[in-house]
Amino acid sequence: MYKKGYYFFISLIFIGFIACNDEDNATPDPNALTLEVSKDTLYLDPAEGNEVALTFSWNKGIDRGAENSVVYYFRMARLGEDFNEDSIDPLEISSEEAREVGFTHQELADLLTDKWGVFPGEEQAFQARVVAKVIGPVFMYPEISYVNVSIFNGEINQNDVE
Repeated sequence: MYKKGYYFFISLIFIGFIACNDEDNATPDPNALTLEVSKDTLYLDPAEGNEVALTFSWNKGIDRGAENSVVYYFRMARLGEDFNEDSIDPLEISSEEAREVGFTHQELADLLTDKWGVFPGEEQAFQARVVAKVIGPVFMYPEISYVNVSIFNGEINQNDVE
């Protein structure tokens, strides 16, 4: 009987060591690449065609040293879809450029209907991704950040159509 209790006690201690690790208590790096969106829900308005409707922006990310440079790749796809086949073509932004991508109401309306088949009156959830590719003498894994946004393709007002 004591043998079973001993093994039970040792098993509990072993499970306790496995369940607790330092990674569980780790705080995220405040300098890590973070993608943000100006609005998490957007209603496209055809009357505001050339006005900026949505802006994605991100920070520099973790400093990789002076010997390295960073190139950012921005993509957007329907939520849950593949970024290779269902996304917009990647936009390449060098580290010297502003770290943001903006879309007008008209650009988004065209993308919604032509690229993704989301017609006026329909809503679709999207996921945007930015990848910070490090270019330098030694390979480093890229940083990646995601953000979700829901876009409602606004109705076309028949009074505005001539």
